[in-house]
This record gives sequence, C-alpha cells and structure tokens, in this order.
Amino acid sequence: MDELAAIAVALEARVVTSPRGALLTFRRGDASYTISARANPHLELTMDAPDLRDVTLEIQLGAPTLLGAEGDGASSALDPHWRVRGDHHLLDLLAEPPWPWGITAPPSERSWLRSVGIALVGYVTYGMVDLGGANGTEPTPRFMLTVADGRATIERRSSELDANLAIGAARRLLQLVTIRARRRAAAAAPRPLRPVRRGPYR
Repeated sequence: MDELAAIAVALEARVVTSPRGALLTFRRGDASYTISARANPHLELTMDAPDLRDVTLEIQLGAPTLLGAEGDGASSALDPHWRVRGDHHLLDLLAEPPWPWGITAPPSERSWLRSVGIALVGYVTYGMVDLGGANGTEPTPRFMLTVADGRATIERRSSELDANLAIGAARRLLQLVTIRARRRAAAAAPRPLRPVRRGPYR
C-alpha cells in the first residue's frame, strides 16, 4: 500500500485525486477536515489552519515523534531529530504528547545535561537510535513541519518510504492544526459535579 492510500485508510478519508495530488477529506467529531497531499517528488501534506494565523513555526522531527500516540496516558517522544524554531510564547501548542518536551538548542548551545542524555540514549539502545547531533552536528531532518499564514505543511526530507511514518505525519499535522479548537471545546464542556462530602450519620 502506498503512503497516500495508507493515510486515507488510517483517517477513514474520502480521496479525490488530480494530476497535482490528492485531497483527503475526513471527519473528527462534528468537524470536517481536508488534507492536500502529494507523494512526488516527496510526501507533502498541507492543511488550512485558521486557528494558527498568528503562528509561525518550523519544526524538524523524526520517527519517534511521528510514531508516538497522543491522548490520555501517552508520553512525550525522545526524538534526536527534534528542533523547533519560532516564537517561544507559542510553544504551548506543542505541549501535548508525543511532541517532545521543550526546545532543542543548536549544537553550540547544548547543555552538558543534554550531552549526557544523548550519550545515555546511545548506551541504553546499544547505538540503535540515530543520535545525529551527538558529535555537534545537526542531524538530517526526517520530516519538517512548518506553520505560516494560516497553513500548516509537513514534508518528508528523506528518501525513505514508510507508510507508518506517513500516517504519523498526517496525525501530527492534524493534532497541531486542531489543538486550539480542542482546547476551546474542552473548556466549554460541562464539568462533572463534585460529590458533596457528608458527615457520619448518627
């Protein structure tokens, strides 16, 4: 199954194809969303993001973030490819798992604690995790997610074709685009009544 077909199945999307790509339309709750997608020359997914018109972000990410699960009980990813450029006051948009926590500084600004953490990850995983920046160089980005002018785009920067990573890219894109709407809905939802504590009966 190719990447766009895998995304369509995972999102239960209706697909309309054209020579320039495909439109994947699907529902989440009461809202309908559309992802503009193309696979050539590389995977690129774009969504309108009217709630993010004030946001300018550039996010470099790898497989751990793409494959992580959001929602209750999810934990943040440990992603050696993680880089964020943008306004710091907007980074609460990335507070949900599996987005990694905080900002990764450029190699020259990394703290000794991060260096120790990178070395520890390499030791625990027997070197199976691509540490990329451990020697002071920037790791090659697997995917790049950009937000500007009310649109969000995630594109693959490597030549690796992987349907699971493509599905993860679509999910991270949707997660970011919908975060403010989901927060508004959660704030407007009625809160359960707290039980009234009663004293012992006599």
